[in-house]
Amino acid sequence: MVKKKFVVFIGVVLVLVILAATTAFFWIMRVQVYLAQQPEIPREEWYSARMLRSDFSAATTRDNFEAQQISQYTPVFENMGDDTPKDVIYLHIVQVLERHDDWTHIRTFNGDKWIYENWHWIPSELQIEDVPGFNQQELGLFTGCEIVALAMVINRHVEIDVLDLVEQMPRSEDPLLGFRGDPFSSGGFTILPPALLELTERHIGSAIDMTGASIEDIQAQLVEDRPVLTWLRGMFGFNVHVIVITGFNQYGFFYNDPWLGGVGSFIEYDYFLAMWEDPILDLRLDRVYPPRMALSY
Repeated sequence: MVKKKFVVFIGVVLVLVILAATTAFFWIMRVQVYLAQQPEIPREEWYSARMLRSDFSAATTRDNFEAQQISQYTPVFENMGDDTPKDVIYLHIVQVLERHDDWTHIRTFNGDKWIYENWHWIPSELQIEDVPGFNQQELGLFTGCEIVALAMVINRHVEIDVLDLVEQMPRSEDPLLGFRGDPFSSGGFTILPPALLELTERHIGSAIDMTGASIEDIQAQLVEDRPVLTWLRGMFGFNVHVIVITGFNQYGFFYNDPWLGGVGSFIEYDYFLAMWEDPILDLRLDRVYPPRMALSY
């Protein structure tokens, strides 16, 4: 009798174990199927997105957007805290890759990012139209594109003769300190952003050396109604040429060109980056200056 009860007990235990194992197997398989359906989020990008959500709150919310609508806008995260730097992060969307809960995986010019869906939206096309144009060739400044470009920006705020600015421009054998050579001749070289900060601030009230910036950084300045001077290598065959970026859309930048005196010209991002990211060579001082040189205020 005892033996029979023991056998029954063992049988019940085995049945329970089998049921438990079956149930566990069932739930494990469900979890695996669920996980397999979720997008893989790299930890570094995931934490970056979480950081954006905690540090930046959206000014407005746009719900039920479609991928084709997203491509028409640039999302902006605004830092609303009083005790943190007043940074603004602009992400120009190239492509929407996928979505996961309240997160969207996007491709930008600076790589792929995970972002939260509370966005403050601005148009993807923007152009500052009141930046005047000057032609350096007509002024006889054959290698003076830098000061002519700066004159465009300054004259947007304060009227001043381009030739007066030439007189105020610092001169030096070191382009980081001033213009090397004679801008009225073909033998002039260049002047780089650090050497123009004081002159820019004197006439406008502020100046920013944006060397090392990104396309999004330039767009951020333009949204703040501030044109950007950029140093390019190879444009029109010059070792150095400076243009004034005045706007952007999803394909490229609008710019004013000192060499031709053009206003509102257009350059595609790929073509622009190829020249902006090409380091400037200084054979006399045996230097290579950093790429992505830019100046704003």
